[in-house]
Amino acid sequence: MINFFNIDSKKQFDIKNTFWLTAFNNLEQPILFLNLKNKILYYNNSFFNLLDNLSHIDIIGKSCCEIFQRTKETLNLCPLIHIKASFKQESSIIKFQNKYFKIKKKPIFNKDQLSGSMLIMNDISFKIDSTNELEKIKYYYNKRIKELNCIYKLTKLVENQNLSIDEVLKKAIDLIPFALQFPSITTTRIIYDKNEYVLSNFYKSKWKISTIEKIYEKTLIIEVFYLEDKDFLKEEEYLLKDIGKRLKTTLEQKYINIKLKKSEEKYRLISENANDLICILDEKMKFEFINERTYKQLLNYSSVDLIGKCSLFLIHPEDLQQSVKLFNQRFNIGTGETEMRIKNHDGNFKWFDVKGQTFIDSTNRKKALLISRDISKRKDLERTLNIQNKELKKLGELKSEFLRRASHELKTPLIAIKGFANFLLRLKDKSFDSKTVSMLKEIDDGCSRLEIIINNIIESSRLESSEVILNIKEQDLSLLINFCLNEQSISINNRKHQVKLEIENKIILNFDKEQIYEVITNLLNNAIKYTLPNGLITVASKFKDNHVIISIKDSGVGFTEDEKDRVFKQFGKIERYGKGLNIKIGGSGLGLYIAKRIIDLHKGKIWVESEGKNRGSTFYFSLPLP
Repeated sequence: MINFFNIDSKKQFDIKNTFWLTAFNNLEQPILFLNLKNKILYYNNSFFNLLDNLSHIDIIGKSCCEIFQRTKETLNLCPLIHIKASFKQESSIIKFQNKYFKIKKKPIFNKDQLSGSMLIMNDISFKIDSTNELEKIKYYYNKRIKELNCIYKLTKLVENQNLSIDEVLKKAIDLIPFALQFPSITTTRIIYDKNEYVLSNFYKSKWKISTIEKIYEKTLIIEVFYLEDKDFLKEEEYLLKDIGKRLKTTLEQKYINIKLKKSEEKYRLISENANDLICILDEKMKFEFINERTYKQLLNYSSVDLIGKCSLFLIHPEDLQQSVKLFNQRFNIGTGETEMRIKNHDGNFKWFDVKGQTFIDSTNRKKALLISRDISKRKDLERTLNIQNKELKKLGELKSEFLRRASHELKTPLIAIKGFANFLLRLKDKSFDSKTVSMLKEIDDGCSRLEIIINNIIESSRLESSEVILNIKEQDLSLLINFCLNEQSISINNRKHQVKLEIENKIILNFDKEQIYEVITNLLNNAIKYTLPNGLITVASKFKDNHVIISIKDSGVGFTEDEKDRVFKQFGKIERYGKGLNIKIGGSGLGLYIAKRIIDLHKGKIWVESEGKNRGSTFYFSLPLP
């Protein structure tokens, strides 16, 4: 039996006492008893459970070194070494079985004599792991702080608009090393636009990370080297890429600013030398910029007179309300154009054509760019033309009235002449010789031609007036075309023409039958008259774009480009007399003019196509489908 004394009460107790033995073996803390030679005398179950594949024989009588370090050499931190020297309780931390233990070493006395020691082991692995984790977190956040500090300084650097690209890159290489693990052995190089930026300690070692960015047509390369054998962290590689992207954005912005500045200088030069007024207005219509030279030249205003002031005081009172309304509408849409009167410095007004375009400036505010062209001379000319047009309109009305009256006045004696000529011709066999009869026939034919001309003049005058009312009904255009061809059959046969008909069986439209009859008859008459004998006339129809198109094609004399422009004008007859052509040359030059007026009233179109003289022509007219 081994006797020990409690350290505090110095009372002797028996380790083999059942109560104490049970309590001792069930303690959670591993406990050892050592003699003065540092040999294990006794241990509890908690300690035994820590050991791998060791039996009671392997433990009892062994030293701490043999158990904790698996060696017979003396343990440097052996409890008895310190206890012998101080006779006081000692403690230390050891790593055993992948755990950390804090060992309290208490001396054991027997009759005031040191007889051994008791080792109480407390598992502090959790505390150690927590401390290590805290250290890791601390290291991580210190690292992130360094990185953020680098990014912050880089951000402040790039925000400085006064720094050139060269200055930004020179300062950037100084910032990068301090964001890495080992700033003292770090060096940096930046290559951009064939220029190299390096630190004073630069050396191209084999321990390197880098990033590359494309900036328009140029390449940005950032390289970081360790001067000693050290590994770069993944976070440091990510950081360098982030720095590269930030520098790329900065250099792109710098590049844009340089281009913008050059562009501003160029456009300022253009605007100052432009003959139009150029200004920039804010949303309240206040001047922010003017091309002063032109404003001085056209309106006698300087920048001092206008910049910062509302532009409304320059606008003529009669144009003011409409101009403000238009500005507010078009300021939201983005573009606009108007004409207005703008006041000169001397109080007089000039007419300007004003065109506007909105844009967003560098402060993200919407502005309006206005370009105003002096149209005062044009307006004066328009006023003159308006006066002249009114006078011409009156003259046209007088002409139409004269033609109407003259035609009616001519028609009365013409009827009498024609009537007497017909009466005398009926008496030709009894009273007149052949020469007189021939003269009477000439009088009758001339009266017929003159009657046609007078009727055309009356019809054209009627169509020019605003009193024309069409008798529009749903009718078959095919039927009308066939009727007109049958009516012209004698003339067609006399000229020995061939007619080719290529129209639909039924073409149901809304039109004025009498008016469209005039159009078709006129076009057929022209085709018959102006085509040499034995010619070909083709009448066709087709549907296109919700319209029916009728074409009358001939193989006749054709038209030049100049003649095509004249043919639909009033009295626009093309003279064919004396050209050696076997064609009829009568007519007033009003037929196609009347046809165009009729088709216009039906909301259709009429036109002619020809490849030139003696190459035939094709007249077209279109009418809308119901």
